[in-house]
Amino acid sequence: MIFLAKKNPVTVVNVFTEAGDLPYTLSAKKYLSVCEVDDARKLFEQRRNEDQKVLEKVGVKVVNLGFVDALWRKKEGVARFKIIPEFANVYATFRLGIARGKISIYDQSLVKNLKKKLSGLVTNNAIIFCPLGIGKHVDHIIVRDVCSQAFAKLIYWSDFPYLLTNSFDREFVGKNTSATFVFAKNKKEKEVMIKGYKSQLRLTFPKNKIELVDERYYYA
Repeated sequence: MIFLAKKNPVTVVNVFTEAGDLPYTLSAKKYLSVCEVDDARKLFEQRRNEDQKVLEKVGVKVVNLGFVDALWRKKEGVARFKIIPEFANVYATFRLGIARGKISIYDQSLVKNLKKKLSGLVTNNAIIFCPLGIGKHVDHIIVRDVCSQAFAKLIYWSDFPYLLTNSFDREFVGKNTSATFVFAKNKKEKEVMIKGYKSQLRLTFPKNKIELVDERYYYA
């Protein structure tokens, strides 16, 4: 992104940039505890502000679409339970829900709305970069699948830092990509950018060590 921004206009579109309402699930509470905050909305506001500051420094425009993150997403038309809030969430837990990579039927309207919004943002000559979905986080899978269906000029990136501990989906790569490209430059600048996301460092790098690897891209 640093390399491209010096040569072409670059826009980062953040899809899931909001937290949901109370009550929170146990998985959501655990997440907040690790982040050392108790208000999910304030946490996401901090994340948006950090993102804006980091990307502005390298000349990248930011667009936040305002979709609710999977950890906080509620089912439409379902009553909320204060005692067991998991019943009302689209994904009741992280490990058995969000991290499985299987899109819930309750996300069907979200997928349609996202496809419509992204199609309205992208110009005909734009090249789209989207996550490959390494780690199977369902929000990454949603974005990947929507982009795969909506755009022809597509490049998938290897999700960092998920690629450090997870393998990629060989079946998807085999069916949907034609070539790969490895980018090994700008690692020092990348580390500086990562450190700007202070609200996520503790959770993303629990050992306080940022392990940088070459970036791998897959052409559709």
